[in-house]
Amino acid sequence: MSLQLRIVTPDGEVVSTQVDTVRITGVEGEFGILPGHLPFLSGLEVGPAAFEVGKITRYFALGQGYAEVFQDNVNVFVETADEATDIDEDSAKKMLAEAEETLKSLEDDIDSQEYKSAHLLQKRALTQLDIAKLAVEYDRPGEK
Repeated sequence: MSLQLRIVTPDGEVVSTQVDTVRITGVEGEFGILPGHLPFLSGLEVGPAAFEVGKITRYFALGQGYAEVFQDNVNVFVETADEATDIDEDSAKKMLAEAEETLKSLEDDIDSQEYKSAHLLQKRALTQLDIAKLAVEYDRPGEK
């Protein structure tokens, strides 16, 4: 048994493949999905995600969004999806520095939308840097 995984961003479909397991970061924390999972819908936080096909694990840094699980289909709709092997660490470090500078300049206005946006950008950059460390060369089986 397997799952059909789709990861979709506003720019289009990033992944469409059969997988054995999915691990993803929800608003309540990380959770896993196996074939035969009960249907559910969950909000997603900026954070890591991984899926396995046989002995191959692919890692992603995902933005906010939601996931739905229904009849062995896992549909993930997120703002961003960066695969570990595609992450540019220098760009992520630059993004982190810019976000932290903005956060520092707005420390007296933590309720502002600009502060919240910078905080999400900081979280995205930190996630990218963590995921980039997991990058290894691997095949991309079953992908469209």
